[in-house]
Amino acid sequence: MAQVINQDMAAQGMSFDNSPEVAGTVGFLEAFSIARSDSMELNNDPRFFSKNVIDKRLGAFGKLSIVNGLMLGTSMKCLFALKKNMNFEKAIAWWQISGFFIQMIVAFSCLFSLYVIAHQLFYTYRLLTAGPTGFEQAAIFYLSKTITIYRHMAVKALLNGLWLFILAVGITMYVKFVGDASHGTGHQEYVVVLNLVNGTSTDGKLADVPRPGNELDMGVHTALAFTVLGCFWTFTLCLCWIRRQHVSAFQECYHHAQIAQQPLLNTHRSMATRGAAKGYNLDT
Repeated sequence: MAQVINQDMAAQGMSFDNSPEVAGTVGFLEAFSIARSDSMELNNDPRFFSKNVIDKRLGAFGKLSIVNGLMLGTSMKCLFALKKNMNFEKAIAWWQISGFFIQMIVAFSCLFSLYVIAHQLFYTYRLLTAGPTGFEQAAIFYLSKTITIYRHMAVKALLNGLWLFILAVGITMYVKFVGDASHGTGHQEYVVVLNLVNGTSTDGKLADVPRPGNELDMGVHTALAFTVLGCFWTFTLCLCWIRRQHVSAFQECYHHAQIAQQPLLNTHRSMATRGAAKGYNLDT
């Protein structure tokens, strides 16, 4: 069937795989292992359209991914909106830095949960529609210890991130109330003195009132900046490790399942070919 379609397309001057642009792009992507040009077989098996327990469970995780996305976006906005000018000689600065780190934990928890759920949804559905033994392949992947542990951790990270998020928002609001009150309209940061003599400006200084200098310890803030950067880099490595384990588990399940079902498929194909060669009516 595929050859007939390709021949009809070639007769009409249509070719998606043999054009120089496509061949060059595919060759470049495959040469550097950026992406593969092959995919799983497409079998229009009626069993793929029937409901099963894995499909229902994955539907529940799909709903959780929506909550994850909303919380992650809100938490990241709070991280950037929170002022970083902490003066640790004042008590309010410790509340400020506490709210920041709690919000950062919430962001990491939501991103971890979203990352795990996205991987498991994608790979489970791929195995579920991989062939005659798709359900068994998906079940093996879904119930493996590594995948199960990450799935449970993802749910716990999301649910615990909810109350941590509320705690961080409360701390942030406290800091905002105190900070806005101390920098209200009645508070004057500095005084500007104009050089005037009898109503005429002069070049010489008549008065000089020093403005408040930088009271923050830049050494402490630089250390904090490197600490935050290290946390984000460490979490990036954790996400790379999580992806590697999911890909490894998927490839192992798919490989073993294909080996197990190949003798059955070969037997079925040989019998169908033998019947067709003898001219039997296979529909009766």
